[in-house]
Amino acid sequence: MLRRSDVGLSHRGRLERRRGDDVIRLYDRRPGVSSYLISLSEVQVVLNVAGTTNFDERYDVALGVNVLGAKHILEFAKRCVRLEMLLHVSTAYVAGEQSGLILEKKFLMGETLKGDSYLDIEAELSLADEKKRSSAQRTRPRKQRS
Repeated sequence: MLRRSDVGLSHRGRLERRRGDDVIRLYDRRPGVSSYLISLSEVQVVLNVAGTTNFDERYDVALGVNVLGAKHILEFAKRCVRLEMLLHVSTAYVAGEQSGLILEKKFLMGETLKGDSYLDIEAELSLADEKKRSSAQRTRPRKQRS
């Protein structure tokens, strides 16, 4: 279980507060790789509420947390044989180009806000990696000649 820290309380402290909960008992029973395998056969509900809403975040970091994090949770959930529900709570800023009051709408897997566009995640990852590398090359100090 990944948890962000609360004001004045570390993530470990928050976890300690929850000892005894069903979610925590599974983790405590067999930590390590075996707990992952156990969870595949026992987990019924996966709740993903991780994300960043930092508007100053680097694109590659935001992509990693908000997109790849959700993708990895989905991949894990698909392997859970007793899964009854995957609940993904997205970041608060997913309205696309809409404005005004936006009511909740269920989306099907792969459906987009516009309906006529497609997000190629591999292309986005490649672009982020390329930009990160080119930025690092531009900012790397040049060796001075003696």
